[in-house]
Amino acid sequence: MIEHQTLSLDAAVEGETYDHCRLSVSQHELKLAGVTFSNCQFEQTDFRGGEWLDCTIKGSQFLNADFAESVMYRCQFSGCQLMGADFTRSVWHQVTVTDCQASYLILAESKLKAVSFKETQLTESSFQAVKLLKPGLSVTGGELTGADFTGTPLKLVDLSKSRFDHLLFTPSLLRGLKLNQWQAAIIAASLGIDVVD
Repeated sequence: MIEHQTLSLDAAVEGETYDHCRLSVSQHELKLAGVTFSNCQFEQTDFRGGEWLDCTIKGSQFLNADFAESVMYRCQFSGCQLMGADFTRSVWHQVTVTDCQASYLILAESKLKAVSFKETQLTESSFQAVKLLKPGLSVTGGELTGADFTGTPLKLVDLSKSRFDHLLFTPSLLRGLKLNQWQAAIIAASLGIDVVD
């Protein structure tokens, strides 16, 4: 374990854990594998096109960071600040996001497979025109109010254990969406259906 050091992100070594480190800007396209970052401070905000394989990121801030067209395989985010982080046109396979602040997160036009958000704030996040592969996307706990699923087929999405007051979506792509009975009433009302007791 490497603790309390300042080093270049380029120097991150596969299989190593970095704890409370300060990571300076990478001079190359990022390709990280098997690295754990715990409570680290990243000076870099442009992570476009990077590859993150089997990485664990805990307690770090990526406010408004640009991860567009990046690849995340078997990664875990825990206790991170992801507000406004832009993952447009990214690929996420077997990614878990737990107990994170991710309001305004952008995953538009991305490909998601086996992605799980747990107890994560996703208020007004963007899941527009997302391509989902089995087993798809699940959201457990956390707040989804105002999230935008416009243009995304929802048959592989499970929101039944999440919270929201309203969502944006394409009505013709709702088929197969997993909801609980209270959420179904919210969706029905947004479609102009009069739900009575």
